[in-house]
Amino acid sequence: MSIRYSRRLVLPTLLLAVSISFGFGIPATSETITGTRFEQYTQWQNLPLQEYLRVILADEEGAVALGPLDPLIATKPHSFGYHEVRVLCADLEAARNAVELIKAGDSLPVHRVFWYQDKVSEPPPNGLRAALVTFENGPSIVVTTINQMRFLVWARETLMESRLQVDPEALREYARAVSDYLFALDKGFDEASAPIATEYNLPEEVDFYARPPDYVIEGYQNYKDFLGVHAPIHTDYATGILSFVPGDSLLQAIKAGAPEALFPNKEAPMFQEEYRKFLERGGDVRTLKTLTREGFDTLQAGEYFFAVGANGTVRFGRELLRDEVERIEQETGRKVPRANHAFLFPGEAILTAGAFFIARDTVPRIVEVNAQSGHYFYSNVSATIRDDIAVRSDYYLGTLGHFFIALDSLGIPYDGVLISKM
Repeated sequence: MSIRYSRRLVLPTLLLAVSISFGFGIPATSETITGTRFEQYTQWQNLPLQEYLRVILADEEGAVALGPLDPLIATKPHSFGYHEVRVLCADLEAARNAVELIKAGDSLPVHRVFWYQDKVSEPPPNGLRAALVTFENGPSIVVTTINQMRFLVWARETLMESRLQVDPEALREYARAVSDYLFALDKGFDEASAPIATEYNLPEEVDFYARPPDYVIEGYQNYKDFLGVHAPIHTDYATGILSFVPGDSLLQAIKAGAPEALFPNKEAPMFQEEYRKFLERGGDVRTLKTLTREGFDTLQAGEYFFAVGANGTVRFGRELLRDEVERIEQETGRKVPRANHAFLFPGEAILTAGAFFIARDTVPRIVEVNAQSGHYFYSNVSATIRDDIAVRSDYYLGTLGHFFIALDSLGIPYDGVLISKM
C-alpha cells in the first residue's frame, strides 16, 4: 500500500502496518438495515428481471430499472408500488414508451398492462398513478414517473405509519390531493399548487413539503470544518492518514469486508423540497446515469457523485463545485439545478455512496474515490452527527468495497486509486 496526500485536505499523515484480516464492526441502529432485514431486502431485488428490463430499455432515454422501493413494508392492499421491481421514468411520455418496449419484448411475454391513472376508470391503490405490468410467468413490475415515486416516498411516512394520530378520512382526502398535484405536474401543468395539510385539518408534519429540521451545525463552512476534523483514517490497516493507495491484497480485503448493511436517506425530510427546487430550476433526471463499461469510456474529467444500490448497480451524476455554481448563478441570475445522492436511488436504501474523480488523457481513469455523502452518511440534520461521526466515518470507508466489487463486475479498472473518507 502506498500513501498519497489528498489535494483537498492537508493534515499530518502516519502509515501503520497493513492488516489483511480486518472488519468494520459497528452496532446496528435504526439508521442501518442489517442482519435478517438486510437479507430480506436484497432477496427482493429479482436481479434477472432487472437485467432483462435494462436490456429492453437500453435505448429509451429517461427510463431506468431499479429494485423495489421498500420491500420490508408489510404486504397490505395499499402497499402497491413498494414490493415490485420498478421502471422509473422521467415523465409520462417516457413511461408510455417504456411500457411499449416491454410489451414488445419476446423473452418475457406480457400478460396484462393496467394503467392506474384516471380515477374515473378505477381508483389506484394508495393513490399511486402508475402502470402495473404482469408477465405470463408470474412476476409483475411497476412503471412509474419520478413524481409518482415522490408520492410513494411521502405516503410511506404518512399513510402507512400508524403512529400518526389524525383523522383517517382527512388524511385520505389530503393524499388524493397530493396525488392529483403530482399527476398535474406529470401532465405538464408546472404551475400546479401543492395542497397544504393544515387546510385539511392535519398537522404541519404531514404536509407534502413539510419544513425540515434545522441544521445541527450552522453555516456550510462550519459543517465542512467539522467533517475535516474527522477526515483522518483510524482503521486496523492504517491510522492518522488522510488517504491511501491500496495494494492488491488490501483491496481484496476491503471488498471481502464490505459490510452487509443498507443505509436509508438520513435527510429524508428535505427530499420533496429538494426535488421541487431541482425540477422548477429546469433540472433533468436524465442527466443521472447507470454506470456501464461503455458509458464509462465517454466520461470527461471531473468529479462524479455516486451510489451503489441494493442490487449492486452504480448510479451517478456530475458534481458541480459550489464555487462554480455560485459563479454561474451570478453570471446568469438564475439558480442552478443540483441533483444529489438521494436522486440516484430515490427512496431506496443503498450499500454505499460517495464521489469518484476521473482523470483523462486518451482514456478515462478513476483516480480518487471517497465515501462522502451528507444524505446517507454525514447528515447535518441528524441529531447525532456530533456524537457518532468518529466511529461511523471509518465504518463508512469500508462500504466502498461494494463500489469496487461493482467496478470489477463491469470490467472498469481502478489501478492506483486514491481512497479517502471525505
